[in-house]
Amino acid sequence: MMKPIALLGHTHTCKGTKSSEHKNGPIISGQAKVTVNGIPVAVVGDKLQCDDTTDVIVKGSSVVKINGKPVARKGDKTAIGGFIDKGESLVKIE
Repeated sequence: MMKPIALLGHTHTCKGTKSSEHKNGPIISGQAKVTVNGIPVAVVGDKLQCDDTTDVIVKGSSVVKINGKPVARKGDKTAIGGFIDKGESLVKIE
């Protein structure tokens, strides 16, 4: 299924951990040399802001990779149990 790719600044929804609930926050790192309209593309391993801590993208495309890392898309999961809730609708990938 084709999904919009995630870019620097796109947000995620975070359920937090059992001991704490986190607020949603943006993707704060991306691939500077691969951009869409000048905005870096996010991949597995890139970070997201989550309250006073950071979360990490852990799932991405099994088909499209940048430097060997799967490109992140809307709906892909994060380490703390959240998911990316925004994507660039002009660029969709499997």
